[in-house]
Amino acid sequence: MTGTSRGRPARGRRLPRLATVVFIAAVSGTALVFQRPPRALPTDSPPEVFAAGRALRHVQAIAQDPHPLGSAAEEPVRAYILAELKALGLEPEIQQPRDARPPGPEARSDPSRRDVRNILARRRGSGPPSKKAVLLSAHYDSVTRGPGAGDDASGVAAILETLRALQAGPPLERDLIVLINEGEEAGLLGADVFAEDHPWAKDVGVVLNLDARGNAGPSYMFETSDGNGWLIEQLALALPHPMATSLTMAVYRLLPNDTDLTIYKRHGMAGLNFAFVEGLSYYHSPEDIPANLDPRTLQHQGENLLAMTRHLGRLDLDDVRRGDVVYTSLLQQLVVIYPQTWVLPLMGGAVLAYVGVMMLGIARGRIRRSEVVAGFGIFLLAMLAAVLAVGGLWSVLSDRLYRMGVIVFRPDLGHGSGMLVSRFDIALLTGFAVLAVGIVVVIFVGSGRRWSLEGLGLGVLGWWLAVTVAASVWLPGASYAFVWPLLAILAGQAVAFTVTQGGIIALLASWLGAVPLLVIHLMILPGIFHGLNLRMAGPLMIPVVLVAAALVPLASQVLNRR
Repeated sequence: MTGTSRGRPARGRRLPRLATVVFIAAVSGTALVFQRPPRALPTDSPPEVFAAGRALRHVQAIAQDPHPLGSAAEEPVRAYILAELKALGLEPEIQQPRDARPPGPEARSDPSRRDVRNILARRRGSGPPSKKAVLLSAHYDSVTRGPGAGDDASGVAAILETLRALQAGPPLERDLIVLINEGEEAGLLGADVFAEDHPWAKDVGVVLNLDARGNAGPSYMFETSDGNGWLIEQLALALPHPMATSLTMAVYRLLPNDTDLTIYKRHGMAGLNFAFVEGLSYYHSPEDIPANLDPRTLQHQGENLLAMTRHLGRLDLDDVRRGDVVYTSLLQQLVVIYPQTWVLPLMGGAVLAYVGVMMLGIARGRIRRSEVVAGFGIFLLAMLAAVLAVGGLWSVLSDRLYRMGVIVFRPDLGHGSGMLVSRFDIALLTGFAVLAVGIVVVIFVGSGRRWSLEGLGLGVLGWWLAVTVAASVWLPGASYAFVWPLLAILAGQAVAFTVTQGGIIALLASWLGAVPLLVIHLMILPGIFHGLNLRMAGPLMIPVVLVAAALVPLASQVLNRR
């Protein structure tokens, strides 16, 4: 085979190898650092900005004790929220269902729609009153087990601090409707009471809903209404630190999860859903207290709400439906958006690019078809080995860690089936991911003694092409996560096939080709880890192996083995 550099001394390969490791570490570290929430601002921050230091005061007042739907513990919480809204110059009201029943002394065993007490207020805008309004929504009830600092006192606090910050600036043109509802934890009851019974529901142009499943992490915009093209464009213009991807929307539709936005969408309202998901062990637990809520997370949630409210409050919201789009934020700096109508043409382009690069490699004498086929099979072997190794290790560790108290069983999670949770869940999953990557390295480096790593790498990319096709057809919102890394790596490999293997040009092309893979998937993987957690430890290694194996074409430029 021509074009290889098998004769290069080992000493001459050390620097490119070291530089490649440093490059991967630098890009990966940058991608992870730029996912963290922004700095929490103190109480003495300028009045026109959102400050977590000020918002935390509301969390501390609301989340002192559990206050589930229908309990007497909700009365002081309601009184506090009403007082704060009045202090902001609003005239709040209590909305009750037509067949409301009086609150009980304790949490009822059968909380129902009859127990709902929604808190509503409306701030008039400077524009025509006939125009559609912005609805700010969060729920103030908690579960019986925990005081609900994250879920959802943080959302209520974000609304109150946003209303205060808005007073420091010019009035909005659009009306602002505030709905701090009750009964979300009992089945989205408060949102339903508002949407079904309140006359203001027909005035809503866009809903901004806040929720949480944990106590830390960035604020994701994880769900939209259908026809989201215009909404995503406005999000990209408004948010100072955007964290959003159409992949979460595509996957969320497949899950049995709901928030208040589910109700609003059912009643024809357009909207955006914001939440944070780190810290599952705190979710719906006695430890969901103000002291355990990360102020940076509250800052990010509130900044998102304030920025979107200010932006939307200047726009005409009477017709906000557009075609659905594919989108993703990058490093909290920008949002890439394109129509879903591009998905299938991009898929076709990826198929042609893959075939073209493979034919180029064969024509240049750098790979053989048998090596591509071998790489396709070896990837499957590596994936099965990683999943089985991690699954087996977890089955051994879980019992021991449970006995040690490192993990606990939560029967209230997992939609009734229960879940094992731990404060160290991400550390454990990260350790499993390192093991999985190690297995990939061992298998492919060993295979590189027999076959060209460039050929094996093209075989791995065959799996990426298969996933790209599947996502483009069945989950178009997730397709960007596969088609763009695939096209970038193929472009780098095409350049590498035309120059000397392992040379500076081939190495730089391979580096650049790997950047989209690392930036995009190191945003996705942490969210998947937090979302699926330890119960899916084995299957979670599939995306880890997919990402790690996609670096084989890059590795071929520094290992230079037949």
